[in-house]
Amino acid sequence: MSTPTIGVLCLQTSFDKIPGHIRNPATFDFPVVYRVVEGATPQRLVREADPTLLTPFVTAARDLQGAGVAAITGACGFLVLFQAELAAAVDVPLHSSSLLQLPMVHRMLGPGRTVGVLTADAAALTRRHLAAIGAQDVPIRVAGMADAPEFREVMLEGRRDALDVDRLAAEVVARADALAGPDLGAVVIECTDLVPFAHLVQARLGVPVYDIVTLTTMVHAGLARHPYADRR
Repeated sequence: MSTPTIGVLCLQTSFDKIPGHIRNPATFDFPVVYRVVEGATPQRLVREADPTLLTPFVTAARDLQGAGVAAITGACGFLVLFQAELAAAVDVPLHSSSLLQLPMVHRMLGPGRTVGVLTADAAALTRRHLAAIGAQDVPIRVAGMADAPEFREVMLEGRRDALDVDRLAAEVVARADALAGPDLGAVVIECTDLVPFAHLVQARLGVPVYDIVTLTTMVHAGLARHPYADRR
């Protein structure tokens, strides 16, 4: 029995994708295939929420389905705006964003607990994004990376492709500190570029951390069920 393949809708970026990033195949122990949507820059999707991007993303999702993938995900959490339309456009499961986990994570926590959201740009993450997946009433605390120099120069502005991993790691940990508090129950990382540093966020804050890789791994597990071994 072949292992199901996951398709990934990608923005047009050229910086280094290190292990842990959804666009690095070594991140997963199952096959992934990629479709880059030309013209879908971080500026247009994250900061402008450009509605004209929906059509090329739908086309790319249908191309991935035609290539035989068993499910489709996205390489930017801000694709959550298009979740309903993208899911309706294909006949395989489609999870556009790690933010789909927000309602689930919130329900796993006791009363009075807050979910931290680490995002590319806090100002760009609006109630409309949360409402797209029924998370508008989830109590969240948001920290963004837009003013972190390494993240801004490489990820948001695309000034260079070479990534200073240590510098970015330090920025991620510093921004994660803004999520700390006695009420913090868990963190959801919106931005796929930050997932390689999820272990540092968890070490810093001491709470469960979820992201696009945890969600994609769960989806794949549901597609690849096997008999349980008899351990008696």
